[in-house]
Amino acid sequence: MFHIFFSFYIYNENTLVIVLSETRAHELTFNNFKKNVIDELDADLCLYIGVTPHYDYNNPFYTLAKHRFLYDEPEDFSVAFDYAYRYIQKNRPTYECLKNTNTIYNTIQYPK
Repeated sequence: MFHIFFSFYIYNENTLVIVLSETRAHELTFNNFKKNVIDELDADLCLYIGVTPHYDYNNPFYTLAKHRFLYDEPEDFSVAFDYAYRYIQKNRPTYECLKNTNTIYNTIQYPK
């Protein structure tokens, strides 16, 4: 399965293309990506990806990238989700009161 998500950021008339997630299946996608995105926009490439111990650092996405932010992918992603949940929730109350909101019928003005 191949995942690629990218964003464009323009700064001082230069374009930065950010690839989020994975660079798997690069042998199928890199040439078209480089031709139609990087070369067309005259852009720099930034990777923000997860890597495993067996990641191919000769991957053309990796070698082309001017900026690299790497995350060690865990075997079990529940650890990462638990960490993210604890981080997001750390300054929030245990229970929230949502005023004037009914999750089934959307927002209501005057609850009965």
